[in-house]
Amino acid sequence: MNTAMKRGLFSNPGKLGRKAQKPQGAAGAAVLIIVITVLIIIYIVFLPASERNKILDTSTSGGSGSSGSSGLKKFSVTVLQVNPGRMDFQANDRIEHLLPAVNLMTKKEGQVLEEVGGIYVKSGVFTKEPQKMTFTINELDNVENVLLSFNVKVASGRLIVQLNSQEIFNSEIKGSIEPITIKKNELKNINTLEFSVSSPGIAFWKVNEYSLEKVKVTGDVKDITGQKAKTVFIVDEQEEDSASKVKLSFVPECDPKKAGKLTVTLNGNPLFTGIPDCGTPFFQEYSNAYLLKGENTFEASADGQYLLDRISIETKLKQPRDFVFDFQINESVFKEIQLGKAKSNLTFTFVDDNEDKEAQLILNGHKLVLSTSSGSYSRLVDPFLRQDFNYLKIIPKKKMFVPEIRLNIKKD
Repeated sequence: MNTAMKRGLFSNPGKLGRKAQKPQGAAGAAVLIIVITVLIIIYIVFLPASERNKILDTSTSGGSGSSGSSGLKKFSVTVLQVNPGRMDFQANDRIEHLLPAVNLMTKKEGQVLEEVGGIYVKSGVFTKEPQKMTFTINELDNVENVLLSFNVKVASGRLIVQLNSQEIFNSEIKGSIEPITIKKNELKNINTLEFSVSSPGIAFWKVNEYSLEKVKVTGDVKDITGQKAKTVFIVDEQEEDSASKVKLSFVPECDPKKAGKLTVTLNGNPLFTGIPDCGTPFFQEYSNAYLLKGENTFEASADGQYLLDRISIETKLKQPRDFVFDFQINESVFKEIQLGKAKSNLTFTFVDDNEDKEAQLILNGHKLVLSTSSGSYSRLVDPFLRQDFNYLKIIPKKKMFVPEIRLNIKKD
């Protein structure tokens, strides 16, 4: 060992040490580079998507003056996808149904309910001959002031008159007689009057008798043919769905002395019952539940005389739904659109019901027209887009059913 050192084999130990340490330094540097690379990857992975896109979607062309192509490769991205469903047209916040004027009138007129030319009755010890007379009243509520009248040609004893087995007259008549009043609560739909005469008693040789002429039952009968009025109007599905309230208005023209109870209904639901102020406009709001899809019936009836003028059924509608959708386009994708490298396609998918579909589209303030009768509609919208925030507003001109609206940006 000493001999070798003397020969110069280990004559420069410091220099030899430095040569031996070089591989260890290179390995450390490599490890450091790997650690830094991993940290950068982790940093990029956990960045927000928009920031990560800005880092990854950089141009490889070398700058704005470069003649190379855009840095993004082929892509297809959907920036808007919504499912609005039914889209209704609504031009106003109310719909008015103007109904024709209604003239309500109840008349009373005297009528002969039954009449016979003559009635003869007699009563003796061995004979008794009563006679009956029948009359009919179909609508008892519409008959008042019922009277029994007749002329007396022969009279002896007491004349007895029964109505439906209840005595209404029993008296001796001398000369003329005033009509006999028949109470309304004694009347039925089918009524029987029985005429008879009192017995002469122990005067067995005597016979009491009455001969009556022009026997009549009369009464004041209401004519209700003009008492009721009915009007039908149509409500479509959109109005029925959008209704929030129903408003009734009319002007009752009447004479307070002839004004009886007035009843107004909508589809059988009472809207007004009472005696209104003649000449004063009436208006009142009601539940939208009174309104029906399809035919609706307005009905008025009165006991007196009325002219209902300026009749209006007004439907107040709920606020229409706003069809406004917003979406984002990042800087790199928007740059591709500006350079003409990417195309943006706006597509509507419809339930094809063979109906025309019409709407106004407002895309970032630009007005576009949608008009088609097919099951879909599509158009390029490149000039109307902008970077970052965008919005699309749809104003239907007709009712449409739209399962999907999609805005796709694609670079081939």
